[in-house]
Amino acid sequence: MRTDIARSPLGPLVFIAAASAASVLTHALLGGLLGDPTVSWARAPMAAIASAFYCMLLASLVVPLVRWLLSFLMPAPTVFLRR
Repeated sequence: MRTDIARSPLGPLVFIAAASAASVLTHALLGGLLGDPTVSWARAPMAAIASAFYCMLLASLVVPLVRWLLSFLMPAPTVFLRR
């Protein structure tokens, strides 16, 4: 695994947004199938969009902080030379 490639911060943000929207839609789907009276199909798409937006907003603050902390906590990769 190559660790020297600078990764784009956009990848994790898109994944987080998609995962949060999928979790809201999965909750609505399962609640609808099981007869949960609090589930509203009309509000589910808007709730998924709002969840994706807020999770992406929060993640844009948290992901760089975690990467910065990991740069200090993780040891530097060593290169082994074979003879």
